[in-house]
Amino acid sequence: MKAKQIMDKYWDLNIPVNPVQIAQAVGIKVISESNLGYIAITTADSIRYSNRESLMRQRFAVAHALGNIILGNCSTE
Repeated sequence: MKAKQIMDKYWDLNIPVNPVQIAQAVGIKVISESNLGYIAITTADSIRYSNRESLMRQRFAVAHALGNIILGNCSTE
């Protein structure tokens, strides 16, 4: 239910969905890094993701991290 509410409020209806834009609209800081050892690192208010992955994998990683933040399933670092 939360995902639908976020999408209804922040998605601009463009395809492919831009999870970075949605995360930023929600107030989450999103940082693209080339030397990140993981595909994504998530805290309660930020997402850091590797830009060395394919664009599809980057979108998935950010969307997945955003879901974790929205559901409260991340650290508070």
